[in-house]
Amino acid sequence: MAAEPLVFALDIGTRTIVGLVLATDGNGYKIKAAEIEEHENRSMFEGQIHDIEAVARVVIKIKEKLEKRLGQKLEQVAVAAAGRSLITRHGTACHQPAPGQAVTRDQVKVLELEAVRQAQSELAAASQDNGRYLCVGYSVFHYYLEGSPIVNLVGQRGQEIGVEVIATFLPQVVVDSLLAVLERAGLNVLTLTLEPIAALNVALPPGMRNLNLALVDIGAGTSDIALSRRGTIFAYAMIPRAGDEITEALCSSYLLDFPGGEELKRRLDGEEVKFTDILGNTMSLPTAEVRAGLEPTVTQLAQAIAEAILGLNQGPPDGVILVGGGSLTPLLPQKLAAALGLSTGRVGIRTREALEGIKGQARKLKGPEAVTPIGIGVWAFSGHPFSYHRVFVNGSPIHLWNLEGATVADALLASDCQWERLYPRPGLALTVEVNGQIRSIKGELGEPARILVNGREASLDTPLEDGDRLEFHPPRDGRDATACVGDLLAGQDLTVQVNNQPVPLPPLVFLNGREVRDLSTPVPDRARLEIIYRQPLKKVLLDQGLAEEELTARVYNYTLNGEKKTIGWSGYRLAVNGRPASPETPVEPGDAIAYEKANPVPSLQDILDNPEESLPLTLNNKPFQLARRITVTVNGEPASPTTPVPDGADIQFSRPKETLLADIFTVYDPRSQGKGKRLVMEVNGREADFTTPIKAGDRVDIHWENTP
Repeated sequence: MAAEPLVFALDIGTRTIVGLVLATDGNGYKIKAAEIEEHENRSMFEGQIHDIEAVARVVIKIKEKLEKRLGQKLEQVAVAAAGRSLITRHGTACHQPAPGQAVTRDQVKVLELEAVRQAQSELAAASQDNGRYLCVGYSVFHYYLEGSPIVNLVGQRGQEIGVEVIATFLPQVVVDSLLAVLERAGLNVLTLTLEPIAALNVALPPGMRNLNLALVDIGAGTSDIALSRRGTIFAYAMIPRAGDEITEALCSSYLLDFPGGEELKRRLDGEEVKFTDILGNTMSLPTAEVRAGLEPTVTQLAQAIAEAILGLNQGPPDGVILVGGGSLTPLLPQKLAAALGLSTGRVGIRTREALEGIKGQARKLKGPEAVTPIGIGVWAFSGHPFSYHRVFVNGSPIHLWNLEGATVADALLASDCQWERLYPRPGLALTVEVNGQIRSIKGELGEPARILVNGREASLDTPLEDGDRLEFHPPRDGRDATACVGDLLAGQDLTVQVNNQPVPLPPLVFLNGREVRDLSTPVPDRARLEIIYRQPLKKVLLDQGLAEEELTARVYNYTLNGEKKTIGWSGYRLAVNGRPASPETPVEPGDAIAYEKANPVPSLQDILDNPEESLPLTLNNKPFQLARRITVTVNGEPASPTTPVPDGADIQFSRPKETLLADIFTVYDPRSQGKGKRLVMEVNGREADFTTPIKAGDRVDIHWENTP
């Protein structure tokens, strides 16, 4: 027949060590044997082992007694680290996400871990022994968007996001010293947990584990607090006030030594209590009177516990469960309920007797002080592994202890590698004033950190196994924005068309008031840049190889009908966008420039706007231009539009005072339309003759009629 499965559990406390052997039949648990031994001397202080050999001797003593009672060897043990060894710290972190991009869950996770690391670093810096601390859990206190609190960052957009966390740490030395004791006692670790977790595991029925509850383990010198939500502990605290304060109050009030005060405290459940003080006086007092004297001290203890719970939970929990010997302090549940704003029915003491499915050793293990050691044994039967792995981070070995399985995030928190940030800082932007307009050039975003586990890409949530090798490559921050003058001109058309050929037209550039010709000149932050695109036509033509003297206009003097005038004349005819231009005409990118060789001297048509005039008419319902008889002479000689005009020329220009209908017949022969008996002439529908005046826009009809 197979041997009955047994679990050896140890609760190593500051004053006593409790050892028990637990068995299960699938329906419940039975305590086969239990032993309680006090430490030989002060070998432990506030949950921390100070004398490994002394503690190991007590463990060996308990182990040998249990082996003798059971008749078999005990080689593995379930243990728990003391909740009073936990240290809680606040941590903060902030990050500037990429502009315009929504915040992702991964970014929020990174932000939280950076806050935990900041708390961890401050804790290590403040410790006198520079010890290492393992993060056993954290909870978010506040998220921030642009400095203002917000419920959830995921999906938000802003220039800065932040977080404040409450993180709980366990000194590495606590775990190391606990393992050293077990090693000296010849025991291997079966499971390792935290005392508050073990107590909650057995004290809470499964149906209550989704509630927001506070477990308070009130011992002699400290009160350990654990907060649970959705079945998981998310925050811890320890206050250095507990049952010893009540004992000391009794000693002070009734002149008792400490053992006498402890005994009196345990007997405050009857109607009358009898005791002897250190002077030998025997007193008999009503229990109600003694309890009333303790009320101020109990109120202070309850208030301190409540403040710690409210600070961690950000409000009252759904209920409070008290365990540990100090939970039996008179009036404590009622005072704690009042301090938390809860009804008295929501604060209760959980004793061994109230635990479901626990049998055996009822006389030796009883009351609320038995809950934690029983919980350690039950935890071992629940199948939770001893999650204490040895992994490598960038080649350096570290040990991980995580109650819910080790992940990459846990390894980074426990390692010494410099991973303070997982996302890069973007480079600074460059701000430049260009022609009075502010332009901003973004800095480089950089590259995020890379995480590899056994050579494969991994995330913060990637689980780790014993022996895994993690590589962490820190982020590369983005480079600050840089720009040269040419960068600020990029994307612009800086050409003109010269006789239908594209020609570069670089602008004039002034950087902080000084002209810059080299477009590769770097632009400093907050620079003032003036870019002049419009330039004289002359500059473009000179760059095309035209001679300056040919572009330089010579002044010609002449008289027009006796009035002195001048004209500037160069060796080229110039046009910009189809309009006549001079060398000083401004041009800008995109303009069309045309030039051609001109006559050596100006001609009459260059001086007169319209040396040949015509009169617009309608002749026989068709448009008709009638040239006017204009007389032009240059130096007394008849001239045409192409007649050269030398320097000092005398130009006479005259127009007829009026145009007669007869002038049409100089260019129009009515016989081209046939012949008739009578020529009919009309102007604007009225009969006319050869001497009828006509003007621009008149309607003229000339035709033959055959009627006499």
